[in-house]
Amino acid sequence: SQVGKLIKLFDEVDVDQSGGLDVDEFTQFLHRIDSSLSKDSILALHIKIDLNCDGSPRFLPLLKLV
Repeated sequence: SQVGKLIKLFDEVDVDQSGGLDVDEFTQFLHRIDSSLSKDSILALHIKIDLNCDGSPRFLPLLKLV
């Protein structure tokens, strides 16, 4: 399933296994989905979905984005 693939990708890029994606991990995640996204766009999306402002968005807000 598409969600299963996204979960697998999330787990692959979450190298520190924190359950959230820092900016570098988030960038890697989105570039694997759409390599044409600009760094500014990625940073803006990271801030938008980081609901608890800890710098590491979790999977569910990210799933809503994609």
